[in-house]
Amino acid sequence: MNRRLFVFLVSFALLALFSLGKSQFVMLQAQVTENAISGNWTTTTPLPQAFGHAPAVVYNGRIYLAGGEGPSGNIRNTVYYATFQADGSLSAWNTTTAIGLPIHYHAMVAANNYLYVIGPIGGPGGSNVIYRAFIKSDGTLDTWYPLPNTPLPVRLTSPMAVVVGNHLYVLGGHNGAANQDTVYYTTINADGTLAAWNTTTALPQKLSFSGAVVANGRIYVAGGWFGTGWTTATYSAVINADGTVGTWNTLSSLPKAIGNHVLLGSGNALYVAGGLDSASQKGVYSAPLQADGTLGNWTAIADLPQPLHDLAGTAYGDLYIFGGFNTTVGAYQSTVYVMSVNTPPVANAQSVTTAQNTAQNITLTASDPDGDLLYHHSESWCIERRCT
Repeated sequence: MNRRLFVFLVSFALLALFSLGKSQFVMLQAQVTENAISGNWTTTTPLPQAFGHAPAVVYNGRIYLAGGEGPSGNIRNTVYYATFQADGSLSAWNTTTAIGLPIHYHAMVAANNYLYVIGPIGGPGGSNVIYRAFIKSDGTLDTWYPLPNTPLPVRLTSPMAVVVGNHLYVLGGHNGAANQDTVYYTTINADGTLAAWNTTTALPQKLSFSGAVVANGRIYVAGGWFGTGWTTATYSAVINADGTVGTWNTLSSLPKAIGNHVLLGSGNALYVAGGLDSASQKGVYSAPLQADGTLGNWTAIADLPQPLHDLAGTAYGDLYIFGGFNTTVGAYQSTVYVMSVNTPPVANAQSVTTAQNTAQNITLTASDPDGDLLYHHSESWCIERRCT
């Protein structure tokens, strides 16, 4: 999509105004545009098997998926990984060390060369055991071990989990009896072990099957199941230096109530893809991140090629979607979709001074993270006195 960014340049007596015989306080608005357009969804290397209910995690240029549920409801313990290529495609998928038990409806994060699985199914209400495996330099995993000294305070299934610095956060989920609104956090030690768990500001709703992502020093949560239905709610909270989170603020609502979707952050925007209401969804929405932590309105972008829920996703420059379940055909999928997203250009502000009745040349500068061709357009108007 076309992205536009506005920058304000301040000067005294600019170009057409120097003949007025008196210096003017002038503001020049420079509009920077680009023709880059976010593309449609294409496919890359498919998963070795069709499955869903397995989160995706990026670490050191590789994508990992662990566990999940496949055809006939078989719950898996397989771990796959692939490498991102320079052109945005994926390498062939490889298998690495399997987890010691079949898992699905879990969360997964990576930090400090370790992969962590949180809330794997181990019975009614999930599990409170955290599993950890060391990530080797070649991308393979060492043996998975439980962390018996620092289990979660409660058993959970379908929680959200994010890592910020050396802090791990687990949000919401279901304990086998009801949804939860508790936000737990812990410190990840240098050796990969976890410190004791603490609680911080609870979510505004008790949520499971929701999505969480970190952007600009905040945790964002969108959609999910609140116990009797799906929600359109989107929230954010500032991450404090001590690891706690601040008050949760209500942001722009999703266009429709969904859960079992993915929430992704890329560049200066958040994205929601797929999900479930009464059936699998193929809608994809984006909302711009504002400097104050709020969100602009959610708008629809290119739909997924097929409706999917319990899908996995990640943002690694481009947006990637992995597997999931399609209620239209009643089957899990192995397709991996990728879409290029455009990052907005950045215009550089300037302050220029000139003598009375003297023209001053100004060179407008801007940059684009994607390397797209930029176009400048400017116009000026007077601030100190009326000018036409």
